[in-house]
Amino acid sequence: MTAGRRWITPTGHQAMELPGSREGLLHLRWSEPGWPFPRTKFVPRSLCVPDTKTPATPPPDDAPPLLRHDKRQLVLDMDPAPF
Repeated sequence: MTAGRRWITPTGHQAMELPGSREGLLHLRWSEPGWPFPRTKFVPRSLCVPDTKTPATPPPDDAPPLLRHDKRQLVLDMDPAPF
């Protein structure tokens, strides 16, 4: 019962354990495609599998620009509203 541990939910989503898990229940949070808010639910521990994938690593500095995180702020020129 470690907060921050990653799990795979019964629906196949990657989830993060939150504080408040109990012996038989995991308190999990995950994101679903097409839903704007993260789901937070208690899920039976027996239905979940620990996520053993290695954490994502940032791309190297010599990666193409689209893969690097650009710290410049995106500014959009917008015209006034038509009304």
